Amino acid sequence: HMAVGSAFRALGCSVEASQSPRAGLPDLACGFAGRTHLVEVKADTKLKAHTRSEAQDRFAMSWRGGVVPVVRNVDDAAALVILWRNEQIQEHKAARALAGSNP
Repeated sequence: HMAVGSAFRALGCSVEASQSPRAGLPDLACGFAGRTHLVEVKADTKLKAHTRSEAQDRFAMSWRGGVVPVVRNVDDAAALVILWRNEQIQEHKAARALAGSNP
């Protein structure tokens, strides 16, 4: 978990690890570009034990704040930050279009 958290920080995110004893809560809260993203971190293996638990699945399915992605390594973290950046760019373009501005 530490390597993934460090990768998010190096990519410009603020990161807090979950300290909650409540089963199912994601491992990390990542702040990026004015948004808070919840992220589940799993070991980078193919073992079934490294998939979401039943409680984690229930939380992710009921969470209304957005998708709770699973990140397994530093490359996954980098890809996720790129996705967040692209979403931010698209939202900015849409807002400018609605306001009648040139892109």
